[in-house]
Amino acid sequence: MSRLGLSRPVQKPASLSASLPHADSKPVFLTRAVWTAVAAVVLLQGGAVAIKRLFLPSAPRYPAHKMSELPLSLGRWKGKEIELEPKTFGGVGSYDQVAREYKSAGDGNSIFVHAAAWTSQDDWTPHLPEGCYTTNGWDHVDSRIVALPGAPNARIAVQSFEQKTQRVTVAYWYQIDQGTYTDREAGRKLRRGQWGRRERSPLLKTMLQTAESDRAEADLLELASKIYDFNSGL
Repeated sequence: MSRLGLSRPVQKPASLSASLPHADSKPVFLTRAVWTAVAAVVLLQGGAVAIKRLFLPSAPRYPAHKMSELPLSLGRWKGKEIELEPKTFGGVGSYDQVAREYKSAGDGNSIFVHAAAWTSQDDWTPHLPEGCYTTNGWDHVDSRIVALPGAPNARIAVQSFEQKTQRVTVAYWYQIDQGTYTDREAGRKLRRGQWGRRERSPLLKTMLQTAESDRAEADLLELASKIYDFNSGL
């Protein structure tokens, strides 16, 4: 047997020797086949790398500022820090987060704000408010999508929940760069915009809550637009 695992050719009469392939032709053919296979593997690997770079950014980009740098003074709204319990903080699973209570300097209306940032985007819509509220005994009353004042392309969700005699109005949105979305399907377009980038932008989520009133939605949108502007710089 030869090294290639082929048996030596059987000796034939001289009259038939011209019809037989040359003994060296077989190894040459196999060598070319091997190089062809190697080239194919290289091309496939190169294509896989290109696809990975196109669809899976190589590294997360961390926010330029800490969430705690959200200004305590936002127009007529003055805020104060709310310390989150370690269990609550850890349960969110975010890279960074902050909780605030903002009050209007004019009428004293109060709005609770929670903002968080994720560098891993395995979950496109972490902690959807509807799920969190209903799990804690609140009934979902209604929901609508509205544009932020001065930013018609920035759309957020406004929802109402009630529990016994209490009723609250909630506004929230997810944000990547200047783009916003409120559910997984709406987030597809923004996530596609991350394809091919060397870094992926952080995912931000902002939620605001206030007691239901005639001015609840207007107050939420006013404060939300100022927080959106801050987030857009992250």
